[in-house]
Amino acid sequence: MSNALQARELFRKYNCNTFFMGQDSFNKDYKEYMSYNIPKERELEWIHEYQGELIQLGELSEDTKFFTDCFTSFCTSKTSYPDITYLDKLLNIIDNKKVMFDSFTKMIIGEGICRIVKSLVNKGNDYNDSVKALQMIAVSLLEEVISNPIILDSSFLIPYENVPDYLHSENIFKRATEAIRIIKFE
Repeated sequence: MSNALQARELFRKYNCNTFFMGQDSFNKDYKEYMSYNIPKERELEWIHEYQGELIQLGELSEDTKFFTDCFTSFCTSKTSYPDITYLDKLLNIIDNKKVMFDSFTKMIIGEGICRIVKSLVNKGNDYNDSVKALQMIAVSLLEEVISNPIILDSSFLIPYENVPDYLHSENIFKRATEAIRIIKFE
């Protein structure tokens, strides 16, 4: 495998985020990646490619947990390199799939959108129609979580004998309430 391909795979392994790569307890991956001296322009190409693939996978997915995993990876990448690329596509996907979302997924999406909006605003990006629409859909999803009984997709429960704390109704409600407070003030 060429150095560029090895570097690209390492970069993607950490959702295109060298900060997370550097958090590796041994920093082996980070040191290796940095040894390739990848230009920022190339990293930006890889980021957009990665985000495009996640959007496409999320759009095709009928599995709530897989969609949530794709969305979370997209958010991690998008908050590291905030721009408006793919936001309209993300809005359309969320709007089309929201009927299949359980309470936990709605909360995860609301929190993710909060992070994206915050990173866009902090980086001085225009507060355009896409960003406003993201906020509106986040508020809508989070209000649904707060005002309805908590429902969990079974795919989140399968690997566990006991329900993890983060899936307890009171924690989902608390996180949704906090996210809605934050997004309404952005």
